Amino acid sequence: MRLKKGAEKFMFSLNKINVFSLKKYFLEILILINLLIQFLTGFLMLFYYIPSMERGYESTIFIIRDAPLGYYFFHIHLWGAIFILILIILLIFKSIFYKLYHKPKEILWIFTLILFLFFSFQYFTGILLPMENNFYWQVERIMEILKEIPILNSIYSFIFGNFTINKFVHIRFYIFHSFLIPIFILIFLFLIFSNFEKEKISPFYLNRIFILFLVFLGILLTLSILSPFKISEIYDPFKTPTKIYLPFFLLPIYFLKIYLPKKIFGFLFLILNFLIFILPWIDKREPVPIYKKKISFSVFSLFLILIFLTGIFGFFKL
Repeated sequence: MRLKKGAEKFMFSLNKINVFSLKKYFLEILILINLLIQFLTGFLMLFYYIPSMERGYESTIFIIRDAPLGYYFFHIHLWGAIFILILIILLIFKSIFYKLYHKPKEILWIFTLILFLFFSFQYFTGILLPMENNFYWQVERIMEILKEIPILNSIYSFIFGNFTINKFVHIRFYIFHSFLIPIFILIFLFLIFSNFEKEKISPFYLNRIFILFLVFLGILLTLSILSPFKISEIYDPFKTPTKIYLPFFLLPIYFLKIYLPKKIFGFLFLILNFLIFILPWIDKREPVPIYKKKISFSVFSLFLILIFLTGIFGFFKL
């Protein structure tokens, strides 16, 4: 009887809490769940990882082969990093598709784009840490892209010194990936969620969140078992792999880098990114979802097809 009354009292107190709608903010909540998994797996691997170019590969192999559940933590962490980028890109396209960047949500648009930059930077700094040859050359290719982009190349040089991978760059990547970037990500996530509308909690809200967490963790675990990442040999600056796999969102950019002159590529990249950031102030039309306007929907569809095709061509050019 006391247990029943306690449960009823607890559910009554939950009904007074305002929370974020699971249906309305599904992608944002998935990002939060994924980030929690990333923090947990990353934190546990920190106990075994040795932040040096010489011992980084050794400690990664130890995590995968010998550390308790290390194999699963490593692959879940890597798959989670890819999924979190997919989710934030979907969130950006959702904002464009439904025109959610219009007044008074301009600041949310800016925060979301900055969050995407931080997640991309988190991925970039993280893949160097295992000091495995394929990951090493991924970083080299990303650096080649960064070199050609004005302002970004200056920021990178200011933070990391140069575009050569050495022990100083490696330790800075480790510090940024493990400590600094997660702090900035949490700050911007807080700023984004603090601007969301809230509603009365459902009695089953926490159950749904927990089930969503278990389902997402199950997906990452299944991918880790069925499609683990190939860890071959320690990095070798003089041995380029036969195939270098860039992250999917960089493939269209890599394609443009190959076929456009250096100065035009860098200038075009800056202009496009600047236009994306100021989109709420450029697009003054009525905030009607794109699918309700044929011309806008056609342009948006063509844009997605172009990104997809340049991504495929970029992949085959690696």
